[in-house]
Amino acid sequence: MRELTLKKVNKKRKVLKNVRYFGGVYNNSEDLWLEVSECIYKQYDVDFLETVYISGNGASWIRQGVSWLSK
Repeated sequence: MRELTLKKVNKKRKVLKNVRYFGGVYNNSEDLWLEVSECIYKQYDVDFLETVYISGNGASWIRQGVSWLSK
């Protein structure tokens, strides 16, 4: 199991290590979230995941990730 670790930059800011970025041209947003969720389920024991962070500009296709990623 791979684990994301936080490295402190200063007292208030931390940087994620082992980050995965997804992007590209997809026929629809479901294809993107299917790829992301498959990666998470292959890499991690999801029963022990506490939080999954999604970062973006708040567009509807990014917010759709909440329904794909329960944590």
